[in-house]
Order: sequence, then structure tokens, then C-alpha cells
Amino acid sequence: MTRHWGIIFWHSLCALICYSLWVVFTGAGFGLGGWISSYVSEAILNDWGNALSYGTLALIIALAQILAVRLGRKFHQILTKLVLGSVYGNSLTASSLWSEGQRFWTQYHALSCDLVGYRGYVSWLSTTILGGIVGGRLSILASWNLALTFDDGIDFLLIYGTLRGFMTGLLQAIVLRRHSVHRLKDRALWWAVITAGAGGISFRIGVSLMARLQIWTPSVTGLIYGALTGLGCLIWVYGNRANLLAEDTDS
Repeated sequence: MTRHWGIIFWHSLCALICYSLWVVFTGAGFGLGGWISSYVSEAILNDWGNALSYGTLALIIALAQILAVRLGRKFHQILTKLVLGSVYGNSLTASSLWSEGQRFWTQYHALSCDLVGYRGYVSWLSTTILGGIVGGRLSILASWNLALTFDDGIDFLLIYGTLRGFMTGLLQAIVLRRHSVHRLKDRALWWAVITAGAGGISFRIGVSLMARLQIWTPSVTGLIYGALTGLGCLIWVYGNRANLLAEDTDS
């Protein structure tokens, strides 16, 4: 029983730390990326400038998220040594303890388990940039046309954020399907649903909050987006692995 609850505590702590890193770094990526991309769009006043602006924002967000994932892995390695050592006792050698920790990482860890290896990181980077460029352009056109057609009956920001989040998440889902482990391969498209909802809500609330506070920083939108996508990922990943965790702790 002690071993069972010790593993659950260890896994939950890893997930909480990784979630916090994801939220903070996504918010920071939105803030820095938004600041730099605004200068890009002002310097190049044409469609190429807009595309480069979208791509710059997406690049910095993707790099921030990858950094959050890498730091999450480092924290996991530290917690593996500290917590699993107290759970399993001194009967395990250092090498076997490390192997046990790596096995738990591969099977159970939320958020970062789905970007396995450098190919996964490079793919995440490229698809996020492509999704940012294509999604940004299509979202502007679609939401603008809808707003003109339906006038006040359409929430421009909600439509824009939802479409942009969906396009980015759809391309990222391809990465998750190719590089994720276990059951997530069959559920990768759910990531597009998560990012679509997070995109719409974060843009709507974020812009409204910035207007009310009279500050303009994309970090507000980024923190909301990071919190929602991170929460969705925790429920999606952690929930699907609850049975695996129970099976392993009972063995």
C-alpha cells in the first residue's frame, strides 16, 4: 500500500510540476513572441510580413514549450532518485532505480512523454510554425468574412482564436500520432479539439482582460492558453493511464 501511494504521489508531483512549467513558458512564449512579431509586421507591411509575423510568434511559443518539456524531464529525473528511492528502499541498486524511473517516465508522464526524442521536438517545432502561419492567415480571413456577413451576431475574437487553435493543434496532432506512446496514438486528434477550445477561450478572455486592465501583453492570452491546453493534456494523458498505473502497482 505504501508503495502504491508513493508512486501515485511521485507521478502526481511530476505532472503538477510539468503542468506549471507548461503554463508559465507558454505564457512567456506568447509575450516575447507577440512583442517580436509586432516589430516584424511593422517592418514588412505586406502579406509576407504578416506570414513572417505569424511564424515568428509560433516559433517562439514552440521553443518555449519544448524548453518546458525538457525542464520537466530534468525535474522528473531528480524526483525519480529522491522519491522512488524512499518508496522502494535500499534494495534497488542505483542502476536498477534509474531504469525503473525511465520506465515510469515513458509510461506515465504527462505533457512531455509525447515528444519522444529529438525528431519529436523538431517535428513539433516545424508543425507549430506551419500551423501558426496557415492558421493565422486562414483565421483572419474566415473570422473577418463571418463578422462582415453576420455583423454583431459573430464574436470575431472567439472565432479567430478557435480556428487558429484548431489549425495549429491539427498539425501538432500529426506529431503526437507519430511520436507519442501507447494509447495516445489513437487519440491524437483530440489534441486539435483541446487547442481549438483553448484558443477561442484564451483570445476572447485574454483580449477582454487586457482591455479592462488597460495593458497590452500577449502573455495574458498565453497564460490562459497554456493553462487550458495543459489541463486538457493532463486529463487526456493522465486519465488514459490510470488503468496502467493501477495494473503496475498491483503487480
